[in-house]
Amino acid sequence: MDKQKLKREQLARRQRRVRGKVSGTAERPRLRVTRSNTNIYAQIIDDVAATTLVSASSLDAEFKATGFSGGNIEGATAVGKLVAERALAKQANPAVPELEEQVVVINRVSKTVKGGRRLSLSALVVVGNRNGKVGVGMGKSAEVPLAISKAVEDAKKNMFTVPVTEAGTVPHEVIGEFGAGRVLIKPAVAGTGIIAGGPVRALLELAGIKDVMSKSLGTDNAMNVVKAAAAGLADLTSPEDVAAKRGMDLGKIYGKKVQ
Repeated sequence: MDKQKLKREQLARRQRRVRGKVSGTAERPRLRVTRSNTNIYAQIIDDVAATTLVSASSLDAEFKATGFSGGNIEGATAVGKLVAERALAKQANPAVPELEEQVVVINRVSKTVKGGRRLSLSALVVVGNRNGKVGVGMGKSAEVPLAISKAVEDAKKNMFTVPVTEAGTVPHEVIGEFGAGRVLIKPAVAGTGIIAGGPVRALLELAGIKDVMSKSLGTDNAMNVVKAAAAGLADLTSPEDVAAKRGMDLGKIYGKKVQ
């Protein structure tokens, strides 16, 4: 058996054994630490809400400023202090919306080279604050934590604003397209909830949308579907923006008489 495959299976068994005994809550979250030969990653997780409260790694700019390496005890201590500071800061400012991250899909990619096959992993991650800010990113690496970390950084660079109405839905109907993916997104009345498939649901939830209907009209590829939905959300315009572009009063946009 391939050594890397055996290592991944051993890690998965260890994680299942621990998760069977430990579960994080909002009052008492769970600390998850993973490491490779060169980097270390720490997350504080609320398993009940299925969200990462805060995270830190040796790839963060704040850690790199310390000059430590991620593969030794000093680096692990610095990452621990960093994640503790972020947890205390969030506890002191609970009203400040923190960015949440959610892994949508992890694919295994193999590349055939002269010496054989070279395996790698690609991760698609959605990042958002549940208040109109959301982003989608993808990362590739031979290790799952590193691929996810790269995807998170990519998603933070590509964040955009979604015009969510006061009712918690989208302002108008839109069709997003990316490659072979086409996703229809329609506003819905209060109480409808999020009617969407798994990949698109994560994007809509982290954008802060509460009531919406969506339908995939193209490929079933999760990456293309999520990116098509993100393209549709990026194309949304608020009534205020439309009124400003047309030089009209907001009441005329809604067809109301202005006295």
